[in-house]
Amino acid sequence: MSMGSWRVNRRTFLRGTGVSLGLPWLECMEGAAGQSAGASFPARLVALYFGFGVALPKPDSDEKRWRWFPEGTGFDYQFTETLRPLEPHRERLTILGGLSHPNGRRMGAHDTGDTFLTAAFLNNKMLRNSISLDQVAAQAALDQTRFSSLVMSTDGGVGEPTRSSTLSYDDRGRPIPALNQPQQIFDRFFGSGDADFLASGRRLRSASSMLDQVLDDSRSLRRRLGVQDQDKLDEYLTSVRQIEQSVKRSQQLVHSVILLNQMSQIGNRLTPHIRPQPLIEIRVQLP
Repeated sequence: MSMGSWRVNRRTFLRGTGVSLGLPWLECMEGAAGQSAGASFPARLVALYFGFGVALPKPDSDEKRWRWFPEGTGFDYQFTETLRPLEPHRERLTILGGLSHPNGRRMGAHDTGDTFLTAAFLNNKMLRNSISLDQVAAQAALDQTRFSSLVMSTDGGVGEPTRSSTLSYDDRGRPIPALNQPQQIFDRFFGSGDADFLASGRRLRSASSMLDQVLDDSRSLRRRLGVQDQDKLDEYLTSVRQIEQSVKRSQQLVHSVILLNQMSQIGNRLTPHIRPQPLIEIRVQLP
């Protein structure tokens, strides 16, 4: 089929009974015409924060091959074992080291999550923050991607000054609440909007999966796509299926841990440790 004869809106969803699934970028979408075959897709910015740092082997250690930084500089640097999975992408990588966060040195070593992306200085007398780097990027990407920003953390919410549960701050320095429930994030990502969060949660906890419910619509759409778009749609639906299954596994684990916690009366301290993997999987599958 000629892509010039049929177009689909960027906001099109696959629909089933009470469920909507967002689509990835396809060549047949409005606005895709005129883009060259090698045209780039919107760039993504991902910021990760390790609140307590990471213990790395010293340069003269027998375990130095596991360091995070490569050996040498320039294009011919040598990958360490930790970085080796990235080797196929060498031409697209820039690895920076020796960076400093001056204001962070004036604060407690583990209290800098608030300013990791803002570079502000906070103490008991000065708690005014500024816009975070990711939100500056989000403002520039408003018209380029379905979601300009997705804020996630293991704790969720905003926390409190110097004990932040979010890295993101708006243009007035106000914290942006982070999501931390895989089900909620899945609904935000692949559902049709905020209004169906609760309904989507109940649906995904049932035996019927989201993909099963939109299967007929996806088949109908696929018949109208070109070969490249068919492959892209198949790849996308496979990824959604994998994430959907991962979210369900996470829910089962969380439920098991909550039951265990109720019996042992130790609270919910274990639940954050089983959340990050589904969050990472969702993060890399932006529609």
